[in-house]
Amino acid sequence: MIYFTSDLHFYHVNILKYNPDERPFDNVLDMNEHIVDYWNKLVKPNDEVYILGDVGVGRSTKLINLVKTLNGRLHLIRGNHDHFKKPEEEELFETVRDYRVVHHNKKKIVCFHFPIEEWDGCYKGHLHLHGHCHGNLERKLPNRFDIGWDVHKRLIPIDEVLSWEVDERVPHHGCTDPVEEKPIDINSPLVRCSQCNLLWPENSDQAISIHNHGKCTS
Repeated sequence: MIYFTSDLHFYHVNILKYNPDERPFDNVLDMNEHIVDYWNKLVKPNDEVYILGDVGVGRSTKLINLVKTLNGRLHLIRGNHDHFKKPEEEELFETVRDYRVVHHNKKKIVCFHFPIEEWDGCYKGHLHLHGHCHGNLERKLPNRFDIGWDVHKRLIPIDEVLSWEVDERVPHHGCTDPVEEKPIDINSPLVRCSQCNLLWPENSDQAISIHNHGKCTS
């Protein structure tokens, strides 16, 4: 089985203050114990777990020893709180990268600690998993999902991740202009879309939508 998670934040005292509803523990030791107990009851030794950053805070010996107790073959996609030295990374994780694409059943799952506006294959329905935001990212995009612990409070199996796919696509290169639905008057003044950089006749459906994300006169 393959699982995904992010933002475990072992030994992070302030995470209890920042997210009291998601982490209703008296102290980080109770929090750590809860996560490790859950993890090791679910994950088998040969299961793979992709951690999309922020395993814990710092690189203390106690954090390193805790990670050693986690079942499974662990793959780390580094976050801003991950500061393991290379020998420690090699000891604790099967692989360590800043960015990772997991291929499964002809689908790409693009893994990065931070949310991306566009990712490999976003306009073809491929998925992007991220962490960092702890469920607080306001801007939603089709097939972009926060996989963090504070969002789900559990590890997410890959089949469940793939089931989240929606038919809506992220437009290529961020352009949100609609497909033309009426004839274009080629003699109309032109306006330029600030995102796709194309020129559209002023009276076209495309130009009418441009005001939603800014426009300039050609």
